[in-house]
Amino acid sequence: MYARVAGFENRDVTMTDELVGRVRSLVGNGGAVPGAGRHMLLLAPANAGALTLTFFGDEVELREADSALDALDAALPEIARGRRTSVRHWEVALDDVRPDCSAARVAALAGAPWRVDELVYLVRDQLATEAEELDGWRGALVLVDRGSGEARTVTFWAGDDALCRSEIREAQLRIRVAAETGASIAKVDRYAVAVDAVHAVA
Repeated sequence: MYARVAGFENRDVTMTDELVGRVRSLVGNGGAVPGAGRHMLLLAPANAGALTLTFFGDEVELREADSALDALDAALPEIARGRRTSVRHWEVALDDVRPDCSAARVAALAGAPWRVDELVYLVRDQLATEAEELDGWRGALVLVDRGSGEARTVTFWAGDDALCRSEIREAQLRIRVAAETGASIAKVDRYAVAVDAVHAVA
């Protein structure tokens, strides 16, 4: 599985409801982006940022959908969605997300390309043995770029309270994985899960 992740900044937070409504309308039936299996919109209250994540069965489907995804971004008023600052393609190394999530934490890790599989294994192992014990846990995504060695871990929570309570424990797990793989933790951000639309892919 592969994912296209687009980042936005400086959106008008007073237009959040309009943005969420428009995104739900555009991606609600899956027809706006052929081949897309899931579409997520994450909003960062702290810095008026946003992330859109769109998932595909393979890399070919993802690349063929790039123009449709660009059109989808353009269909949203810039004042509402913010200025697009990045677009990246990622391999989905772990996808275990439950539908009842409303908060997320995104961590950016940078390591050696040849240690990507080791990093994924350790993250999967740590989450399987420890994260499930945390109250409000709703799953995780791990996105990797094998060429650069970069990874994004996205953990999902029932709400802001659960996300906040997990802060120390998750930080400990993240530091442990980074230490064992020689990776560095570049950034950690909190988001609200505003849209999580799953589509049936023909």
